[in-house]
Amino acid sequence: RDSSTSRGLGDVYKRQPGPREVAGSTLASLISPGTELAWAFQQDCADRLPLELGYASVFRVDAIGADVHSISVGDVVLSTGPHADWQVLPEDHVVRVPSDLDSRVAVFARLMNVPLSVLHVSSAPHGGDALVIGLGLIGQCMVRVLERVGFAVTAVDDDPKRRSLAPVLSSALNGVTPDSADLVIDCTGQDSRVLDAARAARQGGELVLAGVPWRPRAGAPIFDLSRAIFDKSLTVHSGFEWQVPLMKDIRAGRSDARDQMSRALRWLADGQIDVNGLAARILPAEVIGAYESLRARTAPTLSYVVDWSMTDDIIPATRLYHAGNILSLIHISEPTRRRGIS
Repeated sequence: RDSSTSRGLGDVYKRQPGPREVAGSTLASLISPGTELAWAFQQDCADRLPLELGYASVFRVDAIGADVHSISVGDVVLSTGPHADWQVLPEDHVVRVPSDLDSRVAVFARLMNVPLSVLHVSSAPHGGDALVIGLGLIGQCMVRVLERVGFAVTAVDDDPKRRSLAPVLSSALNGVTPDSADLVIDCTGQDSRVLDAARAARQGGELVLAGVPWRPRAGAPIFDLSRAIFDKSLTVHSGFEWQVPLMKDIRAGRSDARDQMSRALRWLADGQIDVNGLAARILPAEVIGAYESLRARTAPTLSYVVDWSMTDDIIPATRLYHAGNILSLIHISEPTRRRGIS
């Protein structure tokens, strides 16, 4: 639904950056179907409405604050910003994108932070056998990252179309083989699949829950899962990506999520990871229909990249909001000219 006005949103559009912020025009944003649909339709978010959707975007920096030193006007950066044509974020919340990397590819580095966080908490030796259960967008990124660092990866999904998108080096199956992997990662968040994952892990192996359990399902008895974990001496990790902080903890000397996303951007730029075929390109005006098709499971693709670098440089200020089971692509100003976008 489109709206020509929205109370309280006018100050958001074209807000200029504060002293330590950067701002600019969005080039691309990526829909993360599992998380965003859960936010919009499965979680109780009444106290946060209207809720901005999206957390993966690439934008061109058009303005910087007086105390910004690591980012310059004209840089293209990856961010956690929403589906909107104008972004404003702290300087230390963005990562510079290599100049030779297409923004519509670079935006995948944001979701690749999830598998990189899994590797951060896992002690499974690279070069071993890994099993990924669930080949949605996060699962596809998981398989690619694990292969890049040297794991022999098997991927499991009931959907043959999703299995066909797995990289050539991976074996893609529709069932789980018991005791088959040192590292098993569930990307579904479904109870029964977590039990499958525990059964697939080898003695002393690791089980990582990377799929968010957004809602209860009729699934595996907790006894069976507990027994599998106990009998096999499994180590269980959460796959929550923000276990790795966005900003470096200097005292701990650890890497941060920006380091991880920078690494993902280099892999994408060097062609070491290929995300071709994982998402279809759409224009901002098509985003509501894209969400509806993803929700109805009728989409012909895993996800969509929203291309904000439109050929027509006269566009209205646009942001995507969710308000009480209604998605709104809100135009909050008169059309304005976007310069330098191609």
